Amino acid sequence: MGVKKKEEKVKGKCHVCGEKNGKFICIKCGNPVCTDCYFQLMGLCKKCVNKNLAEKWKGEKPDWEKKLGVEWID
Repeated sequence: MGVKKKEEKVKGKCHVCGEKNGKFICIKCGNPVCTDCYFQLMGLCKKCVNKNLAEKWKGEKPDWEKKLGVEWID
């Protein structure tokens, strides 16, 4: 049986906006990112996601259940 690592607390300001504290770590660049600059579904910050996709999704709250065909649980 493996030992679970304790989750490390994210430290530092968001590397995208530089204003808010980081809440997530981008899986591509490894930098801290705030909730406004992070695409949680993909695990990427706004700098690492395709710019066209980021603009398309900016402020949008898609119906993921309909788009993905699975029940979405918050």
